[in-house]
Amino acid sequence: MEFRDDFINPIYEGKKVCTTRMGKQADCNDVLNVSFFKILITGVVKLKLADAIEIYYISEGFDTMQEFYNCIISLYPKVTLDDYVYVHKFQVIT
Repeated sequence: MEFRDDFINPIYEGKKVCTTRMGKQADCNDVLNVSFFKILITGVVKLKLADAIEIYYISEGFDTMQEFYNCIISLYPKVTLDDYVYVHKFQVIT
């Protein structure tokens, strides 16, 4: 699983504790390398993008739902609020 460079520090600092993807990219208890550290997948949830934005925008590291929406649209320009996404929850491990 890859992350944008500007997400690395917020992940490492615990400010971003999940990531929303169009497809399932990991399972619970998977350990993934991210830059200079590892993350443990603690859960994966499938839900509509509109719900993911409302529920997870703070866990995604954003201050507002609009900021999170704008980020998603920049990554997935054709996605709609009714499309299903996968939220991968994680924690940094050493």
